[in-house]
Amino acid sequence: MSGIFLDTGYLIALVNKKDNLHDIAVEASNKFHGPFFTTQLILIELANSLCLPPQRQLAINIIEKTKEDPLTTILSLSSDRFEKALSLYKKRSDKS
Repeated sequence: MSGIFLDTGYLIALVNKKDNLHDIAVEASNKFHGPFFTTQLILIELANSLCLPPQRQLAINIIEKTKEDPLTTILSLSSDRFEKALSLYKKRSDKS
């Protein structure tokens, strides 16, 4: 299995213009086009990092886009547990 691993730090830097690695993340996203690998746990960590109300929809959009991307493989812990955690996250907009 070869490809580029997408970790939480990279994903956050890519969307957060104030992150000190933002420019490097954007440069990398323009340079590399896949295939990519990540894990369901990385995506949950991303959701937890972007849990404030103004950021929640951004987290959901990133996760949904990643799930739909044919060039990205998401390695699973357990699909059932991942979907339950994501569903709970979507429903709990009052939590930060």
